[in-house]
Amino acid sequence: MFPPKKEEDFKNIDEMLEILCDCHPEYISVTFGAGGSSNNNKTIEIAKKIKNQYNVEPVVHLTCLCYNKAEIDEFTRQLSYEGIENILAL
Repeated sequence: MFPPKKEEDFKNIDEMLEILCDCHPEYISVTFGAGGSSNNNKTIEIAKKIKNQYNVEPVVHLTCLCYNKAEIDEFTRQLSYEGIENILAL
């Protein structure tokens, strides 16, 4: 899933997650930083919600193209702090 760009669209995340979880997935992928997007905190928030509220493993799809090593290190530290261990890095 892609984090919404508009704050008002973020309220629809629960509805989307409920539909996805009805299919009993083993994981749900959440995209980080597509095209240099600035909604990366939303990625963490959604991944936490998937893990803690819906009891499904989140997989953060980490697009590294537009970020430097320090930015990637910081983001992965934040994920680790939140207990999110599954990352698909490209």
